[in-house]
Parts: sequence; C-alpha cells; structure tokens
Amino acid sequence: MIFMDDGARTPRFSPFFTNTGFYFVRRTDRVMLMQERLIKAVGEISYTASHQATFIRHLTEAHYAFNLQILILDDNLFPSGQMYHHQLGFVQLVKNYEKKPFVWHMCWTATREQKVEHFKDLGLWYLPDPNGPRGEGGFCENPAAMLGWVQGSATGQADVLKRCCVAGGYWERRREREKAMSAA
Repeated sequence: MIFMDDGARTPRFSPFFTNTGFYFVRRTDRVMLMQERLIKAVGEISYTASHQATFIRHLTEAHYAFNLQILILDDNLFPSGQMYHHQLGFVQLVKNYEKKPFVWHMCWTATREQKVEHFKDLGLWYLPDPNGPRGEGGFCENPAAMLGWVQGSATGQADVLKRCCVAGGYWERRREREKAMSAA
C-alpha cells in the first residue's frame, strides 16, 4: 500500500502518519485481510470519530503481524494540506514554478470553498474561471449544480470533464495571469 504523508505527528497517527484521503492499494491477500478486519471495525470508527485513526491501527497491525508492505510518498511530490498551512517555503517554491506536485490533497482545510481558494492561490485550480471565456467556472465550483446537470442531462451521460476540466498548461496559465496582474 502506498500513502501520502498526513503531516500529523501525534501518537494517534503513528507510526506511519499515513493520510487516508489519497492512497494506492495493490490487491494482495495481506491487503484483503487488512481490509476485511477494517470493515469489521465499523464500531471502532464511530467510537473514535476517526476513520483514519482506525485505518492506521489496522494498517500497523497488518504491517507487523502479516508483513504488509507500506510506502510513504515524497511529500514534495505528493503534499498534503499540512504543507500548505505549515510549510510556507514549499508553497512559495510552487508559486515560483520551482516545485510542481503530482497530487496535492488539501486536507487540514475546513471547507470546500477554502480548498478551492487555496488551489487557486497555488495556481493549481484547473476549472474554468467564472468570468472567463466559457463562463462556466461558477458552475464547475458548485457541486450541487454539477450533480444536477449530470443527473438531468438528456443522454444521462453528461461529460463533466469536457465541461469543466482544463487539462495541462499549469505553468503557461500561471505566467499569463501574473503578467496580466503586473501590467495592471
């Protein structure tokens, strides 16, 4: 199993400090055994009020008891919200085009609106601008509107990716935005 580093260093999340918001699982007997035990621990999740703490407990147990292999990804390539909030030097490197993460899981952030704001601040928001040429950004930032559009489409197969996502061009769009801001 491969995980992002959560950033938390409390005993509750030790010894691996994994984040359960983004991870990769290869189907093996060891993984299946761990997952089965985790599913049976649903009461523990209610009691601890944390699926992550329960997951980490079972992950740790599977690692030591059954030799389940665990890899923690490089947090410069796969940062968590903790880095946005507490590693301001790293954030500045991203803004200066010196670091480009593969995946950024914006945990440690309370609301969806704040997550969107933080990704826009980093230049990593890939949905159209509400005031841009397509004018659909506001729609794409509103989960209820997106779901309604998908459910109400004539074919039943609405393509949210074509309507909302803007593929690639991170560095170019960021530089263009900064040039426009400095010219103003």
